[in-house]
Amino acid sequence: MSNKTKHTNWGSYPLVQGDLIDFQDASMFPANAYIPRGNGRSYGDASLGSTMFSMLTHAGEVSLNKEEATVTCKAGTLLAEVLKVIFPEGFFLPLVPGTKYITIGGAIGCDIHGKNHEAPSPTRERPHDAGNRHRPSQKFRC
Repeated sequence: MSNKTKHTNWGSYPLVQGDLIDFQDASMFPANAYIPRGNGRSYGDASLGSTMFSMLTHAGEVSLNKEEATVTCKAGTLLAEVLKVIFPEGFFLPLVPGTKYITIGGAIGCDIHGKNHEAPSPTRERPHDAGNRHRPSQKFRC
């Protein structure tokens, strides 16, 4: 059943009508039939489509490994939640975007460049261990 609603990203343009489904229901669709959507802070039409699934429901606990200086969280976790955990422990991010209201999955997927443009190695060049929702025990470095 289609229930098209209006969606935009940062800057409120373009305006797209589409279905926004819960992440848990995404497995009912073929992988090429939808686009993941975080908190809608991307520029332009990134994360907009006729069928989108919300990653905001795919969030949860943020864990900090102080010895390895690594963070583990799910793709729908907002950067604000990560900062709440790491900052009090004396950690900060090597790459800082213009807002803390983006999802970690969106930051990695859109290769955020942050406010340190002069620094080489944007997000895509920093290693990430990512899991596969279809095979939760399988991890890969990307």
